[in-house]
Amino acid sequence: TVRKHVDSKYKQVNNGGSIYNTSEIIEYIAKYYGHKVNAREHIFWGLYADKGTKKLDSNYPLLWSTSSGTYGGHTMAVCGYKYYSKTSGWWIFKVTSYKLFYELRDGHTTAPRFYDMSGHTGFSAIISLD
Repeated sequence: TVRKHVDSKYKQVNNGGSIYNTSEIIEYIAKYYGHKVNAREHIFWGLYADKGTKKLDSNYPLLWSTSSGTYGGHTMAVCGYKYYSKTSGWWIFKVTSYKLFYELRDGHTTAPRFYDMSGHTGFSAIISLD
């Protein structure tokens, strides 16, 4: 259904589509199967990444869509997250820093992959659903 819709509307199946089309495609497919969803791309995903954890905690799905860069060009389900901490320094001068890693599922493996969101380079977006 996705392939047919993308080919008929955007003529981009062989090009992989576009991040800007992702929310419309999701809304179309949901409607096709009798559901109404509101999907939104967050192109400035770096500002949205921490807010995405609140969506996941509220049982709303997220997608991570990349068109280039570190993680290639595809869309993955964000199924969870972890904050990892690192403490450095000595005695009373210890400092702890935290980094957000999203749990990504992309169909290439059954095991979860945790991805350092701050380490991504390239053009991508987080797509939230309501």
